[in-house]
Amino acid sequence: MENNQIIFNIENSGGWVTMNRPKAMNAFDDVMMKSLASTLQEWKTASDVTYVVIKGEHKIFCAGGDLKGIAGDNFDALLPAIKNAYKIVSLVHNFTKPSVAIMDGITMGLGMGMSIPGPYRIITENSKLGMPEAAVGFFPDIGAAYFFNRCPGKIGLYLGLTATIIGPQDAMFTGLGTHYVPSEEIEELLTRIRMAHGKNLDEILQHHHRPYEGKAPFEAHQHIIDDCFNQPSVEKIFQALAQNGSEFAAQTLSRLKAISPLSLRATFDLFKAAETMTMDEVIEENLNRYLKWVTTPESRSELQEGVRALLIEKDKNPKWLSPPIEY
Repeated sequence: MENNQIIFNIENSGGWVTMNRPKAMNAFDDVMMKSLASTLQEWKTASDVTYVVIKGEHKIFCAGGDLKGIAGDNFDALLPAIKNAYKIVSLVHNFTKPSVAIMDGITMGLGMGMSIPGPYRIITENSKLGMPEAAVGFFPDIGAAYFFNRCPGKIGLYLGLTATIIGPQDAMFTGLGTHYVPSEEIEELLTRIRMAHGKNLDEILQHHHRPYEGKAPFEAHQHIIDDCFNQPSVEKIFQALAQNGSEFAAQTLSRLKAISPLSLRATFDLFKAAETMTMDEVIEENLNRYLKWVTTPESRSELQEGVRALLIEKDKNPKWLSPPIEY
């Protein structure tokens, strides 16, 4: 089954998903979300599917959901798509069959949600991972509070608050990726998986895994992140960064000041609450908070302004309505 933008095949005992929407960086519209959610639900119990491979064409994995659609006021029309997006995350997380995500290129938002909850997450030299939602006046949803909280120290909270996009070394260091495979070997890897009918995945993936050389950028900064982000509030994080004195802390503080204060507080609160939640509980919490966000005038306006400034007009100069963080 295919609709050109997302292609599904059952081949050699595997369910193969290929995203093919290059002009939108393989971002999902509502039709794609519905198709993937229903297909994964079918494959969950299909006897002829014993594993799943998710990949993107054009050296792009998936830039997430198509947020341009939320620039208007018709949030009710978006709810089915949001529910399908969250269902995808839950299905991947709870899938009893192994899934392999080839995160070659941009992997953001829903791209993270359909890959990180699975057991095999392949990183290449082209990988760029992140949850940029806070930067557009929202909060990192799609299960991020669950899997980011499992990064070393306070790196996950740092990623959620700053909307930072990371490269392959940091993706491996944080545990968001499980195997590093050069992009030139991806086709060979996929052929071996296909020919083995999904068996011996650990052995095949380990054969192609190439440990990165040198230190990941976060290794040099983790002590600063842990010290400054292990705080009881966003205000205290700002204060700790201001007092740290390092160039990295100053750059981080500057980045945080450019993000919606409302989004920062919402992200911090969500990540704190999610520390004791299961993935399914986080997904349910995401939905509840989404509904509240888009029906509350202050937060809805913040989201619309972020989408306008970063995705529609692209002036990259959002005028946040929420008052700045006082520290």
